[in-house]
Amino acid sequence: MLSSFFSLAQAEESSQLPGLRLKLDFNFSYQPVLSPPAKKAAPVLENSADTGMMETRADVVGEGDQLIITVFGQPDLSADVVVGSMGIITLPLVGAMEVKGKSTMDVAIQFANKLEQGQYLINPKVAVRIGQQISRNFSVFGEVVRPGRFPMQGQLNVLDALSLAGGLTTRADKSVKLLRKNVGTDQEAAEVDTMQIEFESNKNSEKLMQKILPNDVLVVGQQKTFYVYGEVRRPGSYPMEEAMNVMRVLAVGGGVSERGSSSRIVIHRKDKHGELIEMPANIKDVVLPGDVVVVNERIF
Repeated sequence: MLSSFFSLAQAEESSQLPGLRLKLDFNFSYQPVLSPPAKKAAPVLENSADTGMMETRADVVGEGDQLIITVFGQPDLSADVVVGSMGIITLPLVGAMEVKGKSTMDVAIQFANKLEQGQYLINPKVAVRIGQQISRNFSVFGEVVRPGRFPMQGQLNVLDALSLAGGLTTRADKSVKLLRKNVGTDQEAAEVDTMQIEFESNKNSEKLMQKILPNDVLVVGQQKTFYVYGEVRRPGSYPMEEAMNVMRVLAVGGGVSERGSSSRIVIHRKDKHGELIEMPANIKDVVLPGDVVVVNERIF
């Protein structure tokens, strides 16, 4: 009796659709339960960066870039390569691959697909990152210790860029200009931002922490100065300050000496044509960058 029931159950099972199996209970009744359809395994790709985030321009591969490629569980297939002049790299088993203009994620997907299509690996996991980015540089000029061009090494902000250039010199101005060229145009780089380096204040922290893009140029100007000579106690060149006038110039210069006269002060200044002019001044007159304030001797 029992054997005939199982024979009947097997016959009914064979007549069901594929993927249908029988579930027997203790009362020898059965209920059809659909099995989940089998899913084809797809290659799982991993990248050293967050794959959910948008690729930035700094992640694009170019000529001369160093690519560090890792195939997890397969150290013999991992590689540390430099992109050639034609934008091509050579990898184990798959040979030459064109990578110029592609993101690191695109390169990882391309390599993984070639490994799987060539039946070298099943479900390969590949990570690609840029070790040193020669193709994309940024420049720092002006009053920094080491001006020049620097390769992009990951994501850098303005402070990182100034640090790589050795920091500011003692003659550096507090303002930094950021020049940027529009991508895909032949236009010259244009000034997009000017920021003040004031570590005591947080008002410029967002600007100083903004990301540097490839081919950006940072320009640190020379500190603006004025000069005070003649009958003062500390003649010389001094950095400009806000709302500078003759009275403050005399204070910075140590005051008028015993032989000087505060009523015989002149300012030497260049006009818009570059000609040097001389003008009498009183203690309330405004002093501009580059002015030369001269205190003459008193008349006895």
